[in-house]
Amino acid sequence: MNSSESGRVFNAVVEQSLAGIYVIQDNRFRYVNPAFAAMFGYDRPEALIDRVPVSELVTVEQRELVASNIRQRLEGAQDEIRYIFRGLRRDGGTLEVEVHGRAASYEGRPAIAGVCLDVTERVRAEELARSIQAELAHLLDEAKLSRRVLLSVLEDQRAAEAKILELNASLEQRLRYQQALIDNFPFMVWLKDRDSRFLTVNRRFAEACAQSAPDGIKGCCDHDLWPDAVASQFVADDRRAIESDQGYSVEEELKLHGEPRWFETYRAPVRGEDGELLGTVGFSRDISDRRKIERELRFAERVFQSTTEGILVTDAAGNILAVNPAFETITGYRREEAIGRNPRLLKSGRHDEAFYRDIWRSVNSLGQWRGELWNRRKSGEVYPEWLTISVVRDQADVITHYVAVFSDISTLKFAQERIDFLAYHDSLTRLPNRILLRDRLEHALDRARRERGALALMFFDLDRFKSVNDTLGHTVGDELLIEVARQIGDLVRSSDTLARLGGDEFVLLIEDETDVSQVAAVARKMLDVFARPRSIAGHELTVTTSVGIALYPDDGEDVDTLLKHADLAMYEAKSQGRNNYQFFSPKLTAGAFERLVMENALRGAVVRNELVLHYQPQIDLATGTLTGVEALVRWQHPDLGLVSPGQFISLAEETGIIVDIGAWVLNEACRQMAAWDAAGFNVPLVAVNLSARQIDRDQIVSATADALVNAGLGADRLELEVTESMIMREPEQALGVLGGLRVLGVALAIDDFGTGYSSLAYLRRLPLDRLKIDQSFVHDIGRDPNGEAIIRAVIALARSLGLRTVAEGIETQVQADFLGAEACDIGQGYLYDKPLPATDLQAAWASGRKAGAVR
Repeated sequence: MNSSESGRVFNAVVEQSLAGIYVIQDNRFRYVNPAFAAMFGYDRPEALIDRVPVSELVTVEQRELVASNIRQRLEGAQDEIRYIFRGLRRDGGTLEVEVHGRAASYEGRPAIAGVCLDVTERVRAEELARSIQAELAHLLDEAKLSRRVLLSVLEDQRAAEAKILELNASLEQRLRYQQALIDNFPFMVWLKDRDSRFLTVNRRFAEACAQSAPDGIKGCCDHDLWPDAVASQFVADDRRAIESDQGYSVEEELKLHGEPRWFETYRAPVRGEDGELLGTVGFSRDISDRRKIERELRFAERVFQSTTEGILVTDAAGNILAVNPAFETITGYRREEAIGRNPRLLKSGRHDEAFYRDIWRSVNSLGQWRGELWNRRKSGEVYPEWLTISVVRDQADVITHYVAVFSDISTLKFAQERIDFLAYHDSLTRLPNRILLRDRLEHALDRARRERGALALMFFDLDRFKSVNDTLGHTVGDELLIEVARQIGDLVRSSDTLARLGGDEFVLLIEDETDVSQVAAVARKMLDVFARPRSIAGHELTVTTSVGIALYPDDGEDVDTLLKHADLAMYEAKSQGRNNYQFFSPKLTAGAFERLVMENALRGAVVRNELVLHYQPQIDLATGTLTGVEALVRWQHPDLGLVSPGQFISLAEETGIIVDIGAWVLNEACRQMAAWDAAGFNVPLVAVNLSARQIDRDQIVSATADALVNAGLGADRLELEVTESMIMREPEQALGVLGGLRVLGVALAIDDFGTGYSSLAYLRRLPLDRLKIDQSFVHDIGRDPNGEAIIRAVIALARSLGLRTVAEGIETQVQADFLGAEACDIGQGYLYDKPLPATDLQAAWASGRKAGAVR
């Protein structure tokens, strides 16, 4: 049962309880439930609440009794009291009312809260029992008189016999009348002699004992009817009533016909007119339903008090009646500050009246509204919450209460905003990324087509940037990229778009430029900016750039064509000696021929056994032990030597060759794991990257199953990695494929988390085991507090979803220490080892090497 349902159950149970429930304050009823109102002849609680004094519901002769008990509880003389008084119904009729009440606090002031039961029938039954006692005593007296008459008139025996017959007939008639009377009682009734033998019982008691008629029980004792333990208890209860010489009630659980039930039982001694003990009388009614309701009420109250979601309950007019501790924690308002006020005290002012009208239209017509809105804490802070409002109706389908359940989603909103930003921006330079560039370029082309305008696209990168990374390190390289992005950003107009595609590649979109000379002027300014020396981390660097330019509509009329042609023009600038700009010309497409040659060579790489796998260790950051490896493919070309993935993977993706390569990688990784097992080298897990093409094909599930079977490898030893961008291309299809892989038992991970379109709505639906933190975030550790904050948010998000985190690209101990302190689970990077051939990995790690022993 969720918290919303629990709240409705709690309030519905109170409102629908068969027992009357009340709160008294200042001699007025501050709250009564429908059962209480009906008990005293009122059609609804509102007719009593704050309108009718307590004394009007009590007969004149017993008003002082009730007033005295109320005073004692309010003054603390008695915390809890139980008694019976004669009540006065609205129509003038009377009833016997049993009160269970205790001192309480209502709206911060002393009050009395309690439960009332209509015990009119029980009181009448007790009176009947006393009447039966009197009748029995009277009959005994008459029998004695008859015996005296018989002795005195022995001479007229016939007349005496007639008199006896007459008396016996009268006695039998009275007994039949009394039996018929007690048989119609709505509860079990019995009368016992002093030896606890049954003198008479009613039909309900006989049915409980599985007897067809009451006569079958007369003369029996409890041991004839019940198990020994139960019978002994009943006999002891009779003895207690006799020895105490007064009646008493108990609640007890009995098993009737194999079903446990709860009963309220009353026992009392029976005496004749002369005070002689005749036996005991008892009454018992089934209270199982009442006990169940009380148990459910206690459970609902525990849920209400312990849930971490805020809950508030209002009446039909919108006045707050109850709030839970989570409400106080989230809003800052204490319970006593909120009770009696309207939920409008939380309004943030961010929504107009139409917004709230739509909410209440949905609540009152559909019975519920669920959505996101902004509210304000007592401190004045505005925060977002996820809110559900539900109505509670009575038996007449009239709305009596509203229940609101809400949770503070500030942390999720912040994480979503950060992830949304990273989905469209480069995490290092904060420039638009490829996704946002394409979107803006599409819009610019649409406008240029409508207005018959023009635009220019500049594709540039840093000349020999790799040598900066190789000689000075990636940290210096990253700072250089940030500085370049800042300087070029200062150069261009606010209407232009400067984007980073990745690595050292940038694109500048210039709109409304129709003059080639103006575009060339911008390119020259860029070259001048790059030609200036700059100080990066204590190093004086002069890095030039090569710029390729494509113009719309001359060089292309769509996004891909313009990007491709600008890219070709940039490579032409590099071939011309770098540090210059080149406009696109058709002759540059001849370079595509070389790409075709590489594509043909790549198509046969799998068949010719030219592919090899290298494995990079993954380290448990808490223990330093090897927890797995990531399989990375390399191309061993007979002429070019060992080709890195960056030179052929994108081509394989574009051409579809990646499907064959991916299948080979999957099978080879599983085979190698089995080979390591056979050699006694334990590698817990191998991670294999899946491509978008493989996700798009349903065969990946069966292909994975075949690879595991062929290698004899358990599914729990294989992890498949996908990127966010793969999933968001066709999210529903991806969910289906990942679900099929999860059924196999393999582990699933999201690679490069936070660099793509991170949708929390889909993330929570994915059957994932791990999130991989992209190395671009790891590089920021120690120099960018915002980047560190993002890593904390990702780790916290993963932990809340029950996922483990893997950090990529760890190169320094500072980075490792930070990630370990933030409870990141696993790390990989050059700090521990570079990707190694299978034999080298086994030689380096088979001896139980720990990460602390870095080579």
